[in-house]
Order: sequence, then structure tokens, then C-alpha cells
Amino acid sequence: MTSEFIHLHVHTQYSLLDGAIRIDALLNRAKDFSMDAVAITDHGTMFGSVEFYEKALKVGIKPIIGCECYLAPRRLTDKTAADGKGLSHLVLLAENQEGYRNLCQLASVAQLKGFYYKPRIDKELLKQHSKGLVALSACLHGEIPRLIQAGKTDQADEAAHFYLNVFGENSFFLEIQENGLEVQKTVNQALLEMSRRLSIPLVATNDCHYLDKEDVRAHEVLLCIQTGKTMNDPDRFRFGTDQLYFKPKEVMLADFKNYPEATDNTGVIAGRCEIEFDFKTYHFPKFDADSELTADDIFDQKVREGYAKRLTEIKAKHPDIDEKAYQDRLEYEISIIKDMGFPGYFLIVADFIQYAKENNVPVGPGRGCVWPDSKVLLANGKEIRIQDIEIGDSVITHSGNILPVQNKMAYDCDEEIVQIDVANGVLSLTQDHKIWAIQSKTCTVNHHKTSSVVCKPACNRHCSEKPFEDYQLQWVKAGQLKKNDFVVFPRIASENKDIIFDLADFVEQKEHIRCDENHLWYEIGTNHLETKKIPRVVCFDQDCAKLLGYYIAEGWSRLGEQECAVGFGFHKEETEYAKEVQQLLKTVFNLES
Repeated sequence: MTSEFIHLHVHTQYSLLDGAIRIDALLNRAKDFSMDAVAITDHGTMFGSVEFYEKALKVGIKPIIGCECYLAPRRLTDKTAADGKGLSHLVLLAENQEGYRNLCQLASVAQLKGFYYKPRIDKELLKQHSKGLVALSACLHGEIPRLIQAGKTDQADEAAHFYLNVFGENSFFLEIQENGLEVQKTVNQALLEMSRRLSIPLVATNDCHYLDKEDVRAHEVLLCIQTGKTMNDPDRFRFGTDQLYFKPKEVMLADFKNYPEATDNTGVIAGRCEIEFDFKTYHFPKFDADSELTADDIFDQKVREGYAKRLTEIKAKHPDIDEKAYQDRLEYEISIIKDMGFPGYFLIVADFIQYAKENNVPVGPGRGCVWPDSKVLLANGKEIRIQDIEIGDSVITHSGNILPVQNKMAYDCDEEIVQIDVANGVLSLTQDHKIWAIQSKTCTVNHHKTSSVVCKPACNRHCSEKPFEDYQLQWVKAGQLKKNDFVVFPRIASENKDIIFDLADFVEQKEHIRCDENHLWYEIGTNHLETKKIPRVVCFDQDCAKLLGYYIAEGWSRLGEQECAVGFGFHKEETEYAKEVQQLLKTVFNLES
């Protein structure tokens, strides 16, 4: 690392209702401060790790993945009132891939097994997953600082020895901070003495919770939301300082000028932390089976059971089907899925889909491919080809909602393509792509003129049976749609909205053009004589539109140091047009002409 100081203790918005730093803003600020690395250490979670990693690399900053863990006072299985209040903090940074995996394991167990008010780990779990991690003693809520505040120096030394034994001499650091709190000064002094006494290196941090010093009030509001208090409550939880912001390295170096080794060690630690996320390999969660069967065995069994059921249903309608073709395809699909290592993925998805269906949870339409050149409706009403969609574009969903595009995929497809001819174009899709549609029914009136007529809600015939009353929107595979089915398209609701022009946005702020909150005018000559003021804000109504039309067709303008003029040229027989322009200038700009 070339930076003289690196922030190693930072809380982003993923420290829920506590951190007030957004990742994009954090990286931009680190860039502004010429820091070539930065860490995130959110409370008990690693929710932001992937987003942080990807965005940091894009802007040329080294990402350091960490977590400020909650350490249970006893075992993580102990869940009493005392266990909820006796939590201490410990900052862990991933030094390598093994460290990252251990950090993930700690965070996962904390959520799944140790959660009691907060996601917790314990010392026994820490010993099992300590390799590849660098540990910092944390803020005033760390175990060692808390023991120091309680005057328990011997117990603080014992805790320090524990962490030294768990992480190793070069991977445990005593964390000193400069935040303006008197108790912090006391703790810092004790940590300095402990460092000399036990030969444990120091590291300087700032426990950043917000980006700028001015953000402290917004952060206090966030804490109020977390604790259910109001800003008017004198007993509300607060940090008692406005110094927990992302300080420039010059400020940090000045704060710790008497302890240069503490700031130097931030660069040393940052230089040691080297991890790389693999986005090219599939990483699936493991499917936990209740039996001794493997995921492959269970997958094979469930597929064949489902196939037998489907085959019975199909043969009831089509007894002459080529059963061998289906069987061959089944064996082929099973072999491909197993070879790719996907059975666990399919079993996990099947598990939560089945749960959703059994508990009346709506299930989405699944997969399917859309052919290039298919049109997509954007939130602004514009239609573009699907291949021209960019991540971040806002599109209209099947239900008319606006959602941002989060990802897009393009790949070769050897499946049969279905073309659906609808009123506003042709849709080209794979057969399994599901469409938000209504499957139609034929008119029930027994007449030769209606034998092929589709029953529609708008029909004015007086029928005893009304099939359209049973119509319902549903996801239908493209291959199952038939002629006269109804395909649903989103519609953007129209709205009346005033269009306002701020004229200051349309003129160059040259020397002689002036404006205030309400007016815009031109100053003539060196004496700056003011011309007549016109309204700065103009509503785009019928009169304004007419005036613009006249200007486009017949208007001219001249701008110089000695004059500012706008004119219109009409034929001598077009006096009625000239008079209308005069009236429009008066109405729109309050100008006599």
C-alpha cells in the first residue's frame, strides 16, 4: 500500500439502522482522499461484501472485506437477558481466501444459531474459524476496552492473551481511536501500556459511521429509529461525539502524530489482505438431505416420479405418443444436470417452490427466452429492442409497475421458437416462456355466425351462459397459447402535468444578463441600465406554445453589449398575426410591443 493511512473500521448502510455511509459515496470519498484501499466492517453481517468488492475494483480501490462481530459473553446457545446485554465487539478482516470463508462461516452461524437481539458468535466458534483473519480489539464496546473501563486490568490482559493465541502474534492488533470522548483517552492510554507490556501492535481507526462531520444529526435520527426513541428524548441512545466520520488521512495522521506505528500498521494490514471473488464458477448452497441418499440420488428419484405422473396424464389425452422419445430426452436431461453439478440447485428451488404453493405464496413465471428485436416498454413510454436494454433502465412490468433492470443475459438457444402475432407486433419466444394472458373460450350461442366467435366481456348478446366471467389472468407458456387468446400489455396511465420553464436554464449567464428569484433582464452598457424585467418562470400553456410557434416561423433575436432585442417579421397583409403576437407577448411575458 502506498497510502499513509487506510480506514479499516467503517460501517456502511449494511450496518442496519446504524451505519449511514453508502458504498458509492464511500468509494468516491476514498478516491478523493487518495486512499488506494478501504475496508468495510458492518455490524454482524457481510451483506454488502459483493457490492463493495465489485464497485471498489471498478474505481481502482482495493477492497478489504471485514465484519465487526458481536461476541457473546458466554456460549452463543445461552440466551438470557444478561447474554443480550453483555455483548462485546471484535473487528475481523479477511486476509486471504481461507479468512474470507471463515468470516462467512462466522457471520452465517451468528445469524442462524447465535441470534439473540443481535447475530452473535462465541469464543469457541472463533477458535474454530480464526485462520486467515486479522483481528482488531474494536471500539469502546470491545471486550478489552470494556474491561479497561471497569478497571479490570488483569482480566483485560487475559482477554488479550486469548486473542493472541487464537489469531497469532502478527494478526491481533490493539485498536486506538481519537473521537473526542474522555473515556476514549483513558482507554487509549491503557492500550498503549498494554501494547508495551504484552508486545501487541497498535492500529489507528476511527469507527466511521457517517461520511461527513455534518451528517452526525442524520445519524442520530437513524439511531432514534433503531431504538424507537425521538430526538426530543434526553435519555435516547447517542454516541456523544461528532467525530465518527470518514476523516481525511491528513487528519488521522495529525490525530496520531505521537503514534506513527499505529497509522503505519493500517497500510501493513491493508497490504496483507488479498482476496479475490470468483464470479465465473457456480457456487451453490448444499442441499441437506434427511436420508443417506446423495443430492444426485434424490434428484434422480424426484425427476422420475414427476415424469411418471406427467406421462400418465399425457397418454390419457394422446395414447399414441412416442414414449421412447420422451424417455430418451429424460435420460439426456438428467445426465446433463448431473454432469454440471446442478441437482442441489434444482432440489433447493423445488423445495421453496413447493412450500410457496402449499402456503398460498404467489410463484413467479419461471424462465424463458425472448428473441432479439422484441420490444420492451420503458418507464418513459419509449419502446426499445430487448438487446438495447441497459442495466439500470426502468421498465414497465406485466402489472404496470416500474422496476429497474438489475441484470441481463444473452446466449445461443437451440429450442423451438414460437411467434405470437398480436395487435401491436410479433412476439418471438421459446415455448416455455410464460406470458401474462387469458385463455379464451368460444361463444356458446348455437348459431352458425357465432360458432367460431370468441366470447368477450364487451359482447352485448344476452346469453344464459357467459364464459368470460370465468376468465382469469394467469401465466401461460407461449407454446400453449392459441389463436384468439388474450395477451396482456402494460399501459402507462396518462396524467395532466404542468410544464414549467425556468428561463435561466435556457440562456447563457453572460456579463449583461441578470436574474433573481422571480425575474430575468438585460443590462445595457457600462452603466448597467436595466431593461424591462420579464418573468423568470413561464408555464408552457396554449399561449406560450403559440408564441413559440410564431418565433420559430417568423422570429429573430439579437444580443450585444448595447442592446437585447427580439422581433417578428410579417407580410404587410398579416396584420392579424402581428396583433396576436403583441397580445401573446403581453400575456406570456408582460411585454408591451
